[in-house]
Amino acid sequence: NAAGGIKELGGAKVELDIADTQSDPVRAGTLVRQMAGKGISAFIGPAVSGEVIANLPLIQSSKVPLFTISLDDRATEQNAGYVFRVIQRASGWTPQLMAMLDQQVKAGSAISKIGIVADTTPPGPAVGDELEKLAEDRGWQVTRINYAESSSQDFAPVIKQLADAGVQYVTGEQAAGSGI
Repeated sequence: NAAGGIKELGGAKVELDIADTQSDPVRAGTLVRQMAGKGISAFIGPAVSGEVIANLPLIQSSKVPLFTISLDDRATEQNAGYVFRVIQRASGWTPQLMAMLDQQVKAGSAISKIGIVADTTPPGPAVGDELEKLAEDRGWQVTRINYAESSSQDFAPVIKQLADAGVQYVTGEQAAGSGI
C-alpha cells in the first residue's frame, strides 16, 4: 500500500479484515457469512481442517476464493474452483514425512522409537493411523498419543509420556497452535 497499491489494479489498496475463528467450525461459518456479506475478495483461512470441512458448502456458495492450510484431502476433492490448498494434502504428506525419516536412517540415524501425536479431529486420526502403520512396517516402536485440540491446554503430560518412552522423533498431525 505504501508503494502505491496494486499497480495492475489501478493502485487499489489491500485491506485486511481479521477475525479469530477460535478453532470453532460454527464461529468460522458465522465469520465466513459476515465477511462474504461485506464483499471481501478472498479468505486466507479458516486453517483448521475441521472448520474448512464443516463450512465447504458455505465457502463454495459464497464464490469467494479460500486459501487454506487444511491438510484434509476433502478440502479440495469436490472443489468448485474456490478452495485452494497452499500445502500438501494429508494423503501426500504422510509418505513424504516417512521418506524424510528414511533419509535420516540412510544418513546414519538409528531410529527405533517414534512418537506420533495426533489431534482427534480430521485429518488427525487418518494421518496418525497411516504414520503408525508405516513406522511399524519399518520395525519402529510407536508411542501414539491422541488428543483433542479444542480441549487441550497443557501438553506437559504429552511431553512427559514421549520422554518416558524414549522416542527419538516426534511427528503427527496437530493444529498449528498445538504443534508450536
